[in-house]
Amino acid sequence: MAVLHVRNVPDEVYEELRDSAKREGRSIGSEAIVLLRAALEERRRRTDLVRQLEDVRRRLRVRPGGPTPEELIREDRDRGHRPPLH
Repeated sequence: MAVLHVRNVPDEVYEELRDSAKREGRSIGSEAIVLLRAALEERRRRTDLVRQLEDVRRRLRVRPGGPTPEELIREDRDRGHRPPLH
């Protein structure tokens, strides 16, 4: 297993990490690993979401700088089209 040494951690970050570890009943090292995993997973989810949205944009052929959904709805309404009533 790899070893990670972190230098020059700002005091306020270290204190927050220490307090969080204490609340969770973990060592500072274990708490750092939990937080790093969570941050990396969140980054991965965001990257995946952006990729999915780009795929949808390509499939729908939406071009950057094109009309907004609001503009399209307004244009549709100006032409006399009404949404169906439920």
